[in-house]
Amino acid sequence: MIIQIPLSPKNPFSERYRALSNAELLLIVDLAKDYTPQAVTAARAELMQRQLSEEELRDAREELKQQKEEQDLQNDPWKETIQVVEDTVPRMLYSFSRSVPTKEKLIRSITIFFGLVSLFLWYQHFSLVQFMFRNAYAKWDFFTIVILVPLVYVPSGTVLFWKRKELGWILLSLYTIWTLTFAAFMLFGFFFTESSDRSLSDFFTAGPFLGGPLLSLLLFGGVVGILNHGAIRAEFRIDRRKARFTLLLSALVGLLFLASVFLG
Repeated sequence: MIIQIPLSPKNPFSERYRALSNAELLLIVDLAKDYTPQAVTAARAELMQRQLSEEELRDAREELKQQKEEQDLQNDPWKETIQVVEDTVPRMLYSFSRSVPTKEKLIRSITIFFGLVSLFLWYQHFSLVQFMFRNAYAKWDFFTIVILVPLVYVPSGTVLFWKRKELGWILLSLYTIWTLTFAAFMLFGFFFTESSDRSLSDFFTAGPFLGGPLLSLLLFGGVVGILNHGAIRAEFRIDRRKARFTLLLSALVGLLFLASVFLG
């Protein structure tokens, strides 16, 4: 037996809600606390009068779900991109692990990693680039140049590395050792200096790269190992002597820069 719920002639929502879709009526009922009692009563009565089948109810619920997902994407434009990455990366890694030789897998991994680093660097320093090129009072000092130069040579090194060029290996090694030097210096400061403002989160949120000095050491320490893998060095025609010279020179330049900033 179907129970009819009579609508009060004084209910101002009754006539208006007849034009609403099933999904819109269900939304009002689901979010009853956000509507007035008269509005909820009118929505429930209209749904009862329509005598929806199970399939119609299911379709209305699905429509509500799609609307919510679209609203979430509007509020968070990165969510769709993140979802694509979450769906794509595991397939890429699975494909690499099954069909790509070890050397090729390492080269692709380094290329992808430094491609992401390049994007992050531009995201991190884009406002500074705009300021330096648009503001008449901007001054190009040594510190600014050191900060902005990686925006050029890291993407360039990534492309050259992918093309198996020796210069690509050298440029990426330079940036890797520079980042490790900076991260080690920051960790040294955390452990051997006192600061009332410091917290454990600083180990993961501050530093030259996303993730802070601790994660930088872990990530770029692994990158150093890959870049100096025998098969990789052979591919780029880098002998041990040249590799050591590049790494030591990078560390020395980084230490001299840090000394000039913090001591002078």
